[in-house]
Amino acid sequence: MLAAVDLASLSPFLRSFLQTIIALAILTALVRLTPTRLKDRLLVGYGVDLVIALFTIGPFVIAWSTPSVRAGGWLAWLIAPITADIVYTFFWCILDEAIRGEKNGFHIRTYWIRRDGWIKYLVGWFCFVAAPMFWIVRLSEIVYYPPLRWAWGFPHLRARDYIAFSRHKTKGLVGADYLYCLYCEWMTGVWSLGTEMLRHLESMWCPLRFGRQDQCERCAATFPDLDQWSGAEEGMAGVEKFFHVHYEGVPLGQRAHLKARSGASPTDEHS
Repeated sequence: MLAAVDLASLSPFLRSFLQTIIALAILTALVRLTPTRLKDRLLVGYGVDLVIALFTIGPFVIAWSTPSVRAGGWLAWLIAPITADIVYTFFWCILDEAIRGEKNGFHIRTYWIRRDGWIKYLVGWFCFVAAPMFWIVRLSEIVYYPPLRWAWGFPHLRARDYIAFSRHKTKGLVGADYLYCLYCEWMTGVWSLGTEMLRHLESMWCPLRFGRQDQCERCAATFPDLDQWSGAEEGMAGVEKFFHVHYEGVPLGQRAHLKARSGASPTDEHS
């Protein structure tokens, strides 16, 4: 009966709340009804960014763009969308599990609730509060890497090689497990792309091993060139030698970190 509700007659808070619920329901339906083959083409790279933005930023944009809601203050344009998002997510998880879930099927949620209890499980939902931080990382990748790539000759990186949705195809993945796994897929892709960018930056501008061996050992898996960087005891002469061996004569566009040059990392056009 939401369609019969006169939104204009409601308080700014309730109007914003209902607008968010309706918007999320429409977005969910559009995603569900999109043919699988088309989704496979769209849910990569910037396509994933767009979908995440519509669900996480869209409600606030709608609220702020509605004069009566904006006039209601931060409770209406900030707290109401957040509250609506929480309520919508709660009921969506229940309905999705009831509609698409397999009878007696395995659920990640029930496993950890059985192991650790409800309270610790609910604490895990706070990880979604980190979404703004990952948006900052993603925007930094989009804004800052292209100028550095142009100026310093870093290789092109395709966002689609790191950021994509595919876990939604997993049979039996529904409800809260579904949301968790898609969020983690986006989060991990964003972090991995940023890490690859940082590897190029570190090897070109700061090829110095750390003074603590335990720090080197912990970071070596993330920065595979670390064992070839100059040791602090070698001084700047060691850095000069590193550059002479690994960067002298290397043209723009090919100044990747050393492991990437051997084909260990997906590089091509950033898209």
